[in-house]
Amino acid sequence: MRDQSKQDGCFKGRRNDWRQREKRPAAKAKGDSYGIATLDVVFAVGILLASFGGIFWLGQGRGGESPGLRQAKIYQADALLMSVGLDRDRTISLLGGRMQVAIRERKIAIISSDCPRHVCMDMGPIDHSGEMIACVPNKTLIKIESRDPEALDAVVY
Repeated sequence: MRDQSKQDGCFKGRRNDWRQREKRPAAKAKGDSYGIATLDVVFAVGILLASFGGIFWLGQGRGGESPGLRQAKIYQADALLMSVGLDRDRTISLLGGRMQVAIRERKIAIISSDCPRHVCMDMGPIDHSGEMIACVPNKTLIKIESRDPEALDAVVY
């Protein structure tokens, strides 16, 4: 049998400390039972507020243009057929009654057309500057433009 005093001599006291450290619970932040620091919560709430603020800001309109300054230009076979404001609700007949365009709530849409697939009708209403509806079989294009020369579509740095 070995001499027990020689074996425990260099580890005397250390072995017990090691076992005690193993049994200690992990340190937690004050008042926190899941190990999440207060700064983590503040950071997460800040990110959520910034996200919702951005969504709200983007929903306010594009380019800062006034809704009353937008107009729709209707082209037929590369020639400007008419230019109409979006401020008054009405229905416009085009191509001798073969196509009907409706302006409702400052939006314009093709509501009937004699084209075979009715893709132009499926495009839905448009109301922002730069948006277009095209009916290829009838060679018709409806484009929203702003009458305000200062309105910007996008700024790239």
